[in-house]
Amino acid sequence: MWLLPTSLLFELRAARHVSRLIFECGVACLWARVFMQSRHNRRLLRLYFHTECDL
Repeated sequence: MWLLPTSLLFELRAARHVSRLIFECGVACLWARVFMQSRHNRRLLRLYFHTECDL
């Protein structure tokens, strides 16, 4: 009887974790895209975010 609610809670927790990761990556990509318009750190940010986000 306890197996179903715990698995459901685990699935909800995993879904929340995945959505948080996607949200954080999206925010990082948006911040990098805005910040890359200044020519200062464009190459550095492109190197830094190239593995995680698709600029």
